[in-house]
Amino acid sequence: MARRIAPFVLSLFVVILLVLTTYGSHGLLHLREINNERAQLQAKNDVLERDIARLENEIQALQTSPFAVEEKAREELGLSRKNEIVYIFPAEK
Repeated sequence: MARRIAPFVLSLFVVILLVLTTYGSHGLLHLREINNERAQLQAKNDVLERDIARLENEIQALQTSPFAVEEKAREELGLSRKNEIVYIFPAEK
């Protein structure tokens, strides 16, 4: 009788081990979720790094170039030169 129980217990142990390996709190499905989340965070990080580089370039230009300062003032503050005509168009809907 012990010879019949041993294969059953071993099979049951293997099934339980497979279920835990796949669906457990540290299983393969959880690992896949973590990898997906890591990929999303890496993509966000890449976007932020590009933004930082762009802003650092803009800061450098504003610190060294009067033309960059003038362009930024025109863009952000709506400033214009003397004797310059500014046309303002309504925003598209």
